[in-house]
Amino acid sequence: MKTIWKYSLPDWENDILVPRNSFVSHFAIQNGVPTVWVMINSEGEEEMRHFRVVGTGHQIQKDEYNCGTTIDGSFVWHLMERIRDYRFW
Repeated sequence: MKTIWKYSLPDWENDILVPRNSFVSHFAIQNGVPTVWVMINSEGEEEMRHFRVVGTGHQIQKDEYNCGTTIDGSFVWHLMERIRDYRFW
């Protein structure tokens, strides 16, 4: 069944167990905590994925891509996800 799940990101770097073929639907600050909403197929096999929150101007690793941006007062935060195959860069 397709649905959207919410995951809090309490640390600057987070590993999240999600069903395969899931994708980030939204990234925002909720009650002061970075939070990501992920569209998933709840019947899929799970996999671990790595996310990192960085500020504007911070270095991005070659194996990461931006999957969301949010504004928190005067700060702008970007949600980076580590990807397995980054040859397209």
